[in-house]
Amino acid sequence: MNSKKDFSTQNQQDCWTILYESLADTILKRRGKDGEVVVRHANRLCSFTAGNILREHMIHKNQHTNLKTLFHLLCTAQMDPRFRIEWQILNEEEAVFDVITCPICDFLTEREKGDLLLPFCEEFHSGYLSGFTQEAGQCCLSEHFSYPGENSCRFGCYFRAANISKEQLSSCFTDTRQEKATFPSPKHDIKAPCQFFSFLAGLLVHSYVSEGKKRYGDDSLFLTAEGLKRAAMETSDFLKERAHAAGKKPDAAFLFDNSFWYSEEPLSEYEEHLKELISLNYCCILKKNFI
Repeated sequence: MNSKKDFSTQNQQDCWTILYESLADTILKRRGKDGEVVVRHANRLCSFTAGNILREHMIHKNQHTNLKTLFHLLCTAQMDPRFRIEWQILNEEEAVFDVITCPICDFLTEREKGDLLLPFCEEFHSGYLSGFTQEAGQCCLSEHFSYPGENSCRFGCYFRAANISKEQLSSCFTDTRQEKATFPSPKHDIKAPCQFFSFLAGLLVHSYVSEGKKRYGDDSLFLTAEGLKRAAMETSDFLKERAHAAGKKPDAAFLFDNSFWYSEEPLSEYEEHLKELISLNYCCILKKNFI
């Protein structure tokens, strides 16, 4: 049975998925096949940045930065409990696992947007590992939900000690780096879901603005603004449905508990141009249409 905290985490995960869907689908609709270049590059930039930030955070806390420590952290403190993983291999240099259930896949498939899965999964996971390992690691996707007949995704992640300098070894690995590690607990608990998803959402929008501008110049701002407006409208409708399903009033309190951009407060650490873009095209519209 899901707890109240799980309910909030799941809703915020779905709100993040709506944001991704809206940004990516807007570019693809406006720019056609060429837009996939921006979608893929932006997905990778977002995750690369997130992986690099996590690496720096762990170094600051004097933690080893290897695949064992990475996945124990991700699977317990940064994952929606609806993700279900079956582990095959885990040590400091290798991580091989099957994703059996995925809320991002379920959500996009239900909305008939399954074509957005592959550009996300191929780029996001690879980018995250690349950022975390300073481009020394590799991530291979050998199975995928979107392929006919597949009912899982399989990822193989590798971060070899041989691929980094001797100076980096002590900060990344222990003397038992090839010993089998205990698999992460199947229980997930995001301590501050609003903070986590707001952080990841900010990186996502920043990445779409940055990569869009490289290819389309200032027109990318209009594409991002359109995607944000669409995301706000769809998020409003989605959260109204969730409030009704939970027997709750669709009011400010529900919005506060179940979304990550319910006001401008979570945007306080963003750069000014990004803060203004999100505030005008997402926060204002979400509140206006929800409450």
